[in-house]
Amino acid sequence: IVRNWVKPWGTLFMSLLKMIAVPLVLFSLVAGVASLNDTSKIGRIGGKTIGLYLGTTAIAITIGLVIVNIVNPGGGISPELVEKLSAQYADKVGTRVASAEQLGGQTILQQMVNAIVPTNPFAALSNANMLHVVFFAVMLGIALTRLKSAEHVIKVFQLLSDAIIEMVMLICRKLIFAPLCEAE
Repeated sequence: IVRNWVKPWGTLFMSLLKMIAVPLVLFSLVAGVASLNDTSKIGRIGGKTIGLYLGTTAIAITIGLVIVNIVNPGGGISPELVEKLSAQYADKVGTRVASAEQLGGQTILQQMVNAIVPTNPFAALSNANMLHVVFFAVMLGIALTRLKSAEHVIKVFQLLSDAIIEMVMLICRKLIFAPLCEAE
């Protein structure tokens, strides 16, 4: 009976958090990048961010490989079950091989660019494709930094960022959905 009472509140809380995720990332990044006022600072921060990303990715891959070699998942599966699963998912393997072959002519850099750069930023925003949203927000922030007469637009993004952060506070504190959100 407790589950029936708690579940709607949990669903509402998660929906509210999902609702503000994309605007929070978009407005905060645009305001943050545009407030740097110097594109060389952006390059330094970007370089450090990429280095941190590559370092943590290498650590995660190493941990994953060590755990897989220790645990040996799937090692105890019978040959009959392997055959059954192979037959069951054979058609999916074919489609994945075909899509991998399409990418086969591209370099890793081309694949990365295709994965990062959105062809339609509005679709990225509506689909909550965060990598595309981040790229678009950074590019928009850089563009605003380079414009001489963009102070008012930058202030709008800063105000929108502050408004979204206030929404987070309302969701977490004022609506008492998450007492653990106390950050002050």
